[in-house]
Amino acid sequence: QFRFQRLAAVPRFYLTPFYRVLDQRDSVIGFMNSPTFLPGRDLAIEKAPSMTMDTLAGASGTVRLIAENPNRIELAVTTGGNTLLSASEVYYPAWKASVDSKSTELLVANHLFRAIAIPAGTHRVVMKFKSDAFSRGAWISLAALIFCLSLLFVPYKTLR
Repeated sequence: QFRFQRLAAVPRFYLTPFYRVLDQRDSVIGFMNSPTFLPGRDLAIEKAPSMTMDTLAGASGTVRLIAENPNRIELAVTTGGNTLLSASEVYYPAWKASVDSKSTELLVANHLFRAIAIPAGTHRVVMKFKSDAFSRGAWISLAALIFCLSLLFVPYKTLR
């Protein structure tokens, strides 16, 4: 029986202070294909994070998955300095992030994934899927259902 094992797999969540701001798709892909790009260490992000990264202390730390379901991921993060949390989770604008219950910006990392700026210390990071379009659609559907049900109480003769 043959089994393939990738020994150098990048973790699903990791901390790194090493990034390059690249806003063009071709630039990101070019950087990721270059020999200087180290998966699991380097990130290509579309815009600069809100804080300065600590390249010495920010490279150390731990990430622990606390809870997960399809619409929510909760992590415990401890870091020695300001750093980026990289998540190998597909970026989509409806995903929202918070650090210690304070809303924070979710960055596009490596053209496809998510990254969050994390200050030094121990933090609880939560990523939630909250689609405004889905909420609007649900309210419109509910209104349509109420309207249709209300037609059941209108006498048939008044509809003719």
